[in-house]
Amino acid sequence: MPLRIPNHWAVTHNQFYDVDPIIDENSDSEFLKNNSYFTQDLLQIVKTDIHNGHPVINKGHILIDLGYYPDGYINGEYKLELVKPMGDELDWENTEVFRSKDRFEIVAKLEQWMEQYMGLKINLKSKRYIKHQLISSKAKQQNIWGSLFYSHIFKKICINQIHIVSLMESF
Repeated sequence: MPLRIPNHWAVTHNQFYDVDPIIDENSDSEFLKNNSYFTQDLLQIVKTDIHNGHPVINKGHILIDLGYYPDGYINGEYKLELVKPMGDELDWENTEVFRSKDRFEIVAKLEQWMEQYMGLKINLKSKRYIKHQLISSKAKQQNIWGSLFYSHIFKKICINQIHIVSLMESF
């Protein structure tokens, strides 16, 4: 299935195909004829961090999991789960869940979640450093100094196509 994966996300498992379920009209089976495409383990995508210029999956990362439940059944549906970290572990007890029989709705929700959760994961000290570096370099490029820059332009700065979600509001 075609997916648009933004920077800072990595596909760790993909068996999610652009295939319609096929019902065997000549059988009384509860299973789809092509049930191997509709299993519990279809897709896993994780949020990555960048260390020394390379993507790294750290403890406490965000994970998106896709499966088809019940596994291979005619009346099944896709289940997309967004699993957030709790400390260094994933919190499987408190996930965001989206269900649909339509794979295109699943792709739309998946892409929405990746966009929503792709803000940089950095500590307060790093935020101040990045804020200073971005403001300095952007101001030099545009030769703009002063409060207009801080309030207007900073919110539009991107790093590797990842929008920093209003870092200034967290100070």
